[in-house]
Amino acid sequence: MSIPTKSLSLITASVVALGAMVSTAQAGPGGAARMIERMDTDASGTISLAEYTEARSARLERKFDRRDKNDDGSITEDEVGRRNANSSELRECIQASLGESGKPTWEERLAEVDTDFDGAIDLGEFTTAAIAKAQENFASIDSDASGDITEAEIAAARETRKAERQQKRAEKRAAKTACAEQLGIELPVKRNRQQRNG
Repeated sequence: MSIPTKSLSLITASVVALGAMVSTAQAGPGGAARMIERMDTDASGTISLAEYTEARSARLERKFDRRDKNDDGSITEDEVGRRNANSSELRECIQASLGESGKPTWEERLAEVDTDFDGAIDLGEFTTAAIAKAQENFASIDSDASGDITEAEIAAARETRKAERQQKRAEKRAAKTACAEQLGIELPVKRNRQQRNG
């Protein structure tokens, strides 16, 4: 299943251009400064890896609790949820169109995170995996590898990630539309804010 390249490129370029204009208009200065203010516990003007991971880990228990739907202290495959056949087929088509392998399966997640091999993810395993991810994120922001991230590095990383997300969203929307059409799946119509409130 393939999407005509010319159509995909045209749609993608249009959506990315529009998204960039909206994001630039909405992005206010100071986001990086607020992050420094919130995480810089030693008032050095930068964020160390320890400060970054501490701030990130403070929210982990709440995230874990939201996923642990039956409150038994672990996340199981049943709590992750299943999708219906139509959405699964659509998702596979989109991933194939974009050349993606898709989200990891439950078994792949377990292989990475489940250190006690009990078939579930407990809070300790969840926290360990999340801290490792936070350390990766920190390293990607710390462009000069100094061990501290500055306001300029945060701002630059945010702009880069924003542009990447906009591009990926535009490509995914175009692929989703084309795949739904190919598979004969009717997509719900999304209303804009004015239509919902009016």
